[in-house]
This record gives sequence, C-alpha cells and structure tokens, in this order.
Amino acid sequence: MVVVDPPEAVTPSVADLGIYLPKTNVEETTDSLILNTYIYNVNGNNCSDSTNTKAIISLPQNSTVKSVYATDPDDHALTWTQCNANIEVELSWLCPDTAQPPTRMDQIIVVVERSKFPHPRCQAAFGVFVTSGMPDPVPDNNHWWWRTTCEGLDPSAPMRSGQD
Repeated sequence: MVVVDPPEAVTPSVADLGIYLPKTNVEETTDSLILNTYIYNVNGNNCSDSTNTKAIISLPQNSTVKSVYATDPDDHALTWTQCNANIEVELSWLCPDTAQPPTRMDQIIVVVERSKFPHPRCQAAFGVFVTSGMPDPVPDNNHWWWRTTCEGLDPSAPMRSGQD
C-alpha cells in the first residue's frame, strides 16, 4: 500500500452574494407598493458569474407591475423579465465589496399596483432571492422577505408590516 500525502489546501472560488438590508425596503402608498433593494458581493474571493447571476423577486398576489428599474453600479440598465408572479433580473458582474457601506451594488426598484380584492390587498408580500453560478459560502444573506397585513383583514384598517 502506497501512502500519498494530501494535496495542498485549495481555497475554492466563491462569490458571497447578499441583499444589502440597510437600503432594502418597501414603501406603501394608497394604491402602490414600491420595493427597493440592493444586491452586492459581500466578501467572496471572486466576482460573481457574469452569465448566471440573478435576483428573483416574488410579487404580491393579484398585483399589477407598473414599473421595474434595475441598474448596475455604473447606472447601466439590467435585463429583466416577468413570468407570472415573479420578476427575474440578470445581475451584473459583481466583485467583492467590503467597503462600509458597499459602493458597488445593483439596484432594483419594482412598483406594483395593489390588488383591488380585499384579501390579497391585506396580505401583500414581496420576496427577494439572489443566486449565482459561482458557489456562495453564506447563503443566509441571499434572501429577504416583507409582508403586510390589515387589522382583521379589513382593507380600510391600518397596516402592519414585518420583514426578515
């Protein structure tokens, strides 16, 4: 039997995509919900995969998309598509950004018209999930959610919001 020494340790190439929580929020108006989110590479050792890095945004039920604004750190438009209740944004080549606050982030703003139906209007929710073809060592910062409810599910009652 031949004993072979283990190879030298190799650090895998990773991109730690994350949602920048201090600037991610939902603004509520009488008839609209406005999601504002920022995506960045928290502290990976490599840039994200340029062809398979996405943000998937789950939309509130029975809402209508009024506009989507998605840009890279240099304010160039990003490509996005809507498929039923989701918007998928092709994110830019995001390299590690350890500055506080980060300076190289993609921004996504989604404006939806609230549902006209009482129950969906009273349980509006957004979800954001980011992923890349590059391995992500810290997946717990890849998602964010927000939900609002009406007191007693009465659409004229005050709203309560929660987020992760």
